[in-house]
Amino acid sequence: MTEPRVIVLLCPDWPVVAAAVEANISAHRPVAVISGNEVVACSATARSAGVARGQRRRLAQLRAPDLVILDPDDDRDARLFDPVITASEHIVAQVQPIHPGILAVGVESPRQYFGSELAATEKLLTHLTDSTGYEIMVGIADTIFAGTIAAARSARVQAGGTADFLAPLPIDELIRPEVPAWTNRYELVDLLQRLGLRTLGAFAALSSTEVANRFGPDAMLAHRQAGGLPGLPMAGRRPETPLVVERLLDPPADRIDSAAFAAISLAEEFLQLVHARGLVCSQIRVEARTDGGQSTVRVWRHDVSLTARDIADRTRWQLDGWLSSFSRNRKRGGSRSGPDAGPGGGAGSGPGPGAAADATDEADRDEAGSAIVLLRLEAEEVSTPGSWQHTVFDDKRENDEKVRRTISRVQGLIGAGKVLSGSLQGGRDATQENLWTPWQQPAASLLPRKAPWPGRLPSPHPVRLMHEEVRVLDPRGRSVTVGIAEGLSDRPAVLLRLDDKDRPFSLPVVSWSGAWPLETQWWDPDAARRRARLQFIVQTGEAFLLTCESGRWWIEGCYE
Repeated sequence: MTEPRVIVLLCPDWPVVAAAVEANISAHRPVAVISGNEVVACSATARSAGVARGQRRRLAQLRAPDLVILDPDDDRDARLFDPVITASEHIVAQVQPIHPGILAVGVESPRQYFGSELAATEKLLTHLTDSTGYEIMVGIADTIFAGTIAAARSARVQAGGTADFLAPLPIDELIRPEVPAWTNRYELVDLLQRLGLRTLGAFAALSSTEVANRFGPDAMLAHRQAGGLPGLPMAGRRPETPLVVERLLDPPADRIDSAAFAAISLAEEFLQLVHARGLVCSQIRVEARTDGGQSTVRVWRHDVSLTARDIADRTRWQLDGWLSSFSRNRKRGGSRSGPDAGPGGGAGSGPGPGAAADATDEADRDEAGSAIVLLRLEAEEVSTPGSWQHTVFDDKRENDEKVRRTISRVQGLIGAGKVLSGSLQGGRDATQENLWTPWQQPAASLLPRKAPWPGRLPSPHPVRLMHEEVRVLDPRGRSVTVGIAEGLSDRPAVLLRLDDKDRPFSLPVVSWSGAWPLETQWWDPDAARRRARLQFIVQTGEAFLLTCESGRWWIEGCYE
């Protein structure tokens, strides 16, 4: 069974676009959004200079010295994306924001009105481009996941052809930076590649039962997506009995943060109601009203069950975008009508890329008396939950909800992929032997520790693992290379690193070991790797484990 066909609208590199717009930075400059010392998004100009998502800050600046670095801000991304959602609602009735930068529209209604899928898509795309000025890419497919990939390629997948479209694509397409829920799949993709599953079609051909037993819930979702099936294990449906909670705010909330705080407890109350029926919610209708009688209504969808934080975040984004657009329109003297009309009743079809909320928004809201008096949440789509995956915490504290909630909050603050639990497995070096998986996700199949592992790094192993790209120079300042048969091209003299301010500094090399060559998966041309490992001692007394592969050097660990 497939979902109704969808049109997916994608603003590429949205975190960078939104950050650059707010900071008034030219689109021609290399820009990256960095969180936790890691690149989470970068502009096309930065990519052309060698910057890539997932790189460390130092390496990104080494590749692009004039790189502009900006901080992530989900509220900013949502606020600046709101005009795109609002402009879409002027053309079609049912718009499903998935995350700031991406939204989905059901095909059926606009197809009937405009005569065809292509005509509806052209009308929608033209209106959005003219109204907002943003670059928008569009894709059409049978599922939101396939539509997202199609949008990145500006493609239209024929009805019923989603599985064939996805089958030849590489397995790393499971990692989609546009949607956070599909981002933290690096361990899963790495495992599938090591198992020889190189394409989405090969992964989809596995038995769903085996995937569920061996890999866990996120792999189940990825498996269904790879096969062109809906994201949830069972098709969502509207609840037979309305699942609704609402709250009158007394006193009325005249600030976004006050309303968002109220939304957190309301979201928890809503989920208690849903869970009491043995259900999970994947699509929710959020409604807010002001003391002036205006209201905003929007439907939000999530490919897995919504959490209280998910609901509270989406409520905040909706309110912030709604009230900020009203403030901007007051400054322009515009007028607007419709279900998402601002508290003063007026707006146009949406601001251009240069329009951003500023510090005077709160004053404008106060002058208009735009205090929020009602918040309402209603389940639009529910389904039965999957089985709970036990963790080490469940074994010791089965009923200790406080532990799970605390760690979940940490995950929400720093990212789901940043809270990890470790397992030991077999391997040829410390990096491979330490397997880290996100908390609450089962560890992938562990490699046997007692296997022979030819080429294994001898003890002692590095105390601190690293992955820092460096340069190794000979006495004449030339890069040192390593050949499997020839060994070192010359005597290592200097190790070139970057300091905390990303300035290069040199460490004289006083001693080094012979090279341990390592060639793995030589029988597979696509996966084969040839590298050499050496131990260096520098003038400061530090000892490092270095790896050379394809002429490039990395510090893999430090002996402390």
